[in-house]
Amino acid sequence: MAVPGERLRLRLDYRGDLFDRSSIEALGSRLVRLLEAAVATPDLPIGSLDILSPDERDTILRRWNDTAHAVAPATLPELFAAQAARTPDAVAVVFEEQRPHLCAARGTLPTAGASSARPRGRPPEIVVGLCVERSFEMVVGLLGILKAGGAYLPLDPDYPAERLALHA
Repeated sequence: MAVPGERLRLRLDYRGDLFDRSSIEALGSRLVRLLEAAVATPDLPIGSLDILSPDERDTILRRWNDTAHAVAPATLPELFAAQAARTPDAVAVVFEEQRPHLCAARGTLPTAGASSARPRGRPPEIVVGLCVERSFEMVVGLLGILKAGGAYLPLDPDYPAERLALHA
C-alpha cells in the first residue's frame, strides 16, 4: 500500500510551436534530478542542488569553454568581410523590413562609412561621434568608422544640442 506523499506524478504540457520535444524532455529530466536531490539532501538550500547531468555539466564547463586554440587577430570589419566571403547568402543586418544579405552588404557596409569618416580629415585612431537613430545606416557608419581605423562614440540624437556640440 502506498502512503500519501511517497509518490509524485508529473505531467508536462508545452506549446509545440515554441518548444521541441527534446527540450521539454531535458527540462523534465532536470526537474526530476532536482526533486531527487531535494529528497536526498533536504537540509541543502535549493540553489545548492545539482540539476545537470554529467554530460550537460561537461558541455558547459569544458566543451563550451574550450578556448585553448589559436585565434588570428582581426578587426570587426575584417571579421565581417571574412564572414561575408564564407556565407554570402546569409542575412547581414536585420532592421525593421531591411534584411540585406552579406554578399550585398560586404562592399556596402564597411566602405560606405569609411569613405564618410576619412574625407573630413579625420586621421586613424580618432574618436568619431556617431549621432544617428538606430538603423541600418547606423551599422554602415559604425563599420565604416572602424574600417577607417577610428573608434566610435554613440550619440543619441535626442540629447540636448549643447551636449551633442561637445562632441562635434
